Amino acid sequence: MTEAFPPINFNNEIYDIDFSQDGKMISSVTSKTLTLISLTTQTHNTITNPHNSTKVISDFRSCRFGFGPTSAYLYFIVNTKARERNARSGAFLCKWNVEKMTLERSRPISPRPVTAFTVSDNGALLGLASADPYLDVIVVDTNLLKVVRRVRKAHNFAITSLAFSPDTAVLVSGSADGYLHLMEVPPPPKGLSILSIVLLTILMILLAIGVGLLLQIADGPDL
Repeated sequence: MTEAFPPINFNNEIYDIDFSQDGKMISSVTSKTLTLISLTTQTHNTITNPHNSTKVISDFRSCRFGFGPTSAYLYFIVNTKARERNARSGAFLCKWNVEKMTLERSRPISPRPVTAFTVSDNGALLGLASADPYLDVIVVDTNLLKVVRRVRKAHNFAITSLAFSPDTAVLVSGSADGYLHLMEVPPPPKGLSILSIVLLTILMILLAIGVGLLLQIADGPDL
């Protein structure tokens, strides 16, 4: 075994760490710094917290590289706590373009801090868990950061871990309450019933006949 990168002292507890899909980059998170380390160029860059403000205390919490079509992005969580009454507390989900080193999108994702964070193997979905008293499990799409599904009060105590199944059909959450929760994602589509399909077919046929009759009338001889 050989050293891939010289040791870095962050002077703070490291909350999270992740490898890029190609193994060429590492992301690491402390409460105040998010660092991208290139194992190829032997350099590192620090990402500025996009939610630094005098009104809130904001801390990095988790980071995950995307997979497949989203492998060029780093997704990370910023938890905030209000300093002032009119400020908003909660958690923000951020999407960072690793190639351009720019923030592409950021949105509030929970009124409470996020305690667990994961990404699906196909790079299409993100899984998040919120702190007490909500204890929600949230599924978000990686493109627009829109919520796909949310399960309220999935556990009775803090949610500490999340993982998608290899086919991304199930999100599993683990908690200090000693239980696992399995959630189907995305929710199964509600297919059309046979009666609905028959009625839709009849409607399309009648519409086609009506258009045909109108065309015949329009092309007929003038009286």
